[in-house]
Amino acid sequence: MGALLERDSNVLLADPGYPFNRHFARFFEGCAKTIAVTVDNDYQLIAADIELHSDDDEAFVINSFSKFFGMTGWRLGWLVVPEGYSNVMDQLAQNLFLAAPTMSQYAALAAF
Repeated sequence: MGALLERDSNVLLADPGYPFNRHFARFFEGCAKTIAVTVDNDYQLIAADIELHSDDDEAFVINSFSKFFGMTGWRLGWLVVPEGYSNVMDQLAQNLFLAAPTMSQYAALAAF
């Protein structure tokens, strides 16, 4: 969010969700838009919910294994980016961390 969010840009967030994400969006002058999720969709945003709010070809989708796969504390997430951003995101990731811990990666594979 810090690299991409511009003033008044929308950030779609599941509600309930990690509360800090709303504050992080606001810190960068973005607009957090919460979308109610329920047990019926495993407390996850689904395509139909997103299509109702700000679906476009430049959307970034960020999530983690924490809640959906019961891996709270493993600190493992995933990101889907528009095609034109994959190289810059690779470079950013390479400079922030080398890789998720091996044990976390194997746990994620088992979750799938």
